[in-house]
Amino acid sequence: MRARAIFIALAAATLAAVPGGSAAARRPAAQRARPAGKPTLPMGCTHGGSPFVTHGPQRRKRIAIGFDDGPSAYTPRVLRVLRRFNSHATFFEIGQETAGRHAIMKKILAQGNEIGNHSLHHEVDPSSGSLHGTDRLIRRATGFRPCDFRPPDGSVNSGLISRAHAQHLVTINWNVDPRDWATPGVGAITSNVIANARNGSIVVMHDGGGNRSETIAALPAILSHFRHRGYKFVTVAELLGHKFLYPASP
Repeated sequence: MRARAIFIALAAATLAAVPGGSAAARRPAAQRARPAGKPTLPMGCTHGGSPFVTHGPQRRKRIAIGFDDGPSAYTPRVLRVLRRFNSHATFFEIGQETAGRHAIMKKILAQGNEIGNHSLHHEVDPSSGSLHGTDRLIRRATGFRPCDFRPPDGSVNSGLISRAHAQHLVTINWNVDPRDWATPGVGAITSNVIANARNGSIVVMHDGGGNRSETIAALPAILSHFRHRGYKFVTVAELLGHKFLYPASP
């Protein structure tokens, strides 16, 4: 019996030393090397549907907020509120504002939010070059290619929609505007969204372009009101039925 026990122990030690002899050894090397807890960021979205929308499907209790004109110093504060309420949004970013803010842009995506194109300089009727340049800056910073485009000031025409569509961008406007850019007061922003948002609404708000303290102060009450009524806050892409695409596993 003693000889048999020694043989079993030696066999077990040999198996652990041979590749494939344990669960840890069988695990792919790339998986073992990946830092614990580091999220995989999306690289784009699926496409399809109308090239221009102002709201999503109205059969489900889902709302999308698009935050315009960032990224800015206010963006991290918006992200904290969204995380607190387990909510997501789309951040329509101006290309010229992305310099030096790559970390917060990655954090937007890491929390399950979306980054959209908002032109290079917030110019009216942006050119194909403006759209392409903004996409390139966002992709260089995060690896993500935007799926949605928000025209500055919501100014659209058929030519702009076509230029965006040619770059696989859906042009996104809104059907709820609390005019937070005009700083009308926290109560006015909150009551406007609560009174007007419905199933499938796209709400326009701002995390850049000025002092956005009122927007951030109004956001918890807005999210709380609708979540208590069974609503879910999602990205524009999700509202439209699109899905994030991720890099293939090594």
